[in-house]
Amino acid sequence: MRIVKQLSLALVVACACSTAVTASAHQFEYSKTGLLLATADNTQIFIIHGNEFKCTKLTADGVVNSLKLLTQKATVLYAGCSTPLGGTFDEPVVALYEFSADNTFNILKPINIFILNTIFGECHITIEAQNNLGSVTYDNNASGDILLLANVKSIKSTGLGSGCTYSLESNMTYSGNALVFLDGGSTKWA
Repeated sequence: MRIVKQLSLALVVACACSTAVTASAHQFEYSKTGLLLATADNTQIFIIHGNEFKCTKLTADGVVNSLKLLTQKATVLYAGCSTPLGGTFDEPVVALYEFSADNTFNILKPINIFILNTIFGECHITIEAQNNLGSVTYDNNASGDILLLANVKSIKSTGLGSGCTYSLESNMTYSGNALVFLDGGSTKWA
């Protein structure tokens, strides 16, 4: 009986250690507090209601208030936007995101996109505020920056206007990369 109790205790200890290791979360680590910045590493591509929108410019900023964070908020500005059908975008398109070190992100406020096309007319797209969107991955660069790689599906949006009226749907996708860096410091995903 004593051997069974010792074996049971050993299994409980082994399980507790395993849970502690697997429960550890990824985090963003910074060399100092301050201003976090980002720029586009490639063209940002949105597929909204079956139509492709491309933005060639992305800039972002956020505030780092701790040396280790599980999430990081950032205001992102998209510019240089176009569609294959032409049209003028009201730029910049502004988004407020919260990125999680565990590969998801939240849209904290609705994103409004206004497009005027001479053939199809006006289009107002609203991307809803929503949580736990994936997938966002992170690669550490030797220079002390992070390459953020977004490949996000099932984003909710609506369209209104003569060029794009549609009700709430969740088939929008977003892909693009951004180089994230700490002004005067370094950052990494761990």
